[in-house]
Amino acid sequence: MVVETVDGAVQAEDQGKRKRTGYERVEPRGREYGMLHGGGWFLSFMAGLMLGPVLLFRIRCHVISFRAMKNVMEII
Repeated sequence: MVVETVDGAVQAEDQGKRKRTGYERVEPRGREYGMLHGGGWFLSFMAGLMLGPVLLFRIRCHVISFRAMKNVMEII
């Protein structure tokens, strides 16, 4: 029984070392995530270029409708 508990303690220490190596392995993944994040920024930038004119058109429509409402209110 005592030997088993000692083995358990040794196994726990080995698991701790494995976890540390795991954290060290995460660092290059973080760099890869940074690259992917940059790609996501590029994709969002392209989507912004695609959707930007649509949003501007909608804003212009809202401005025109707002001005029309102002004119209607002035007429009334």
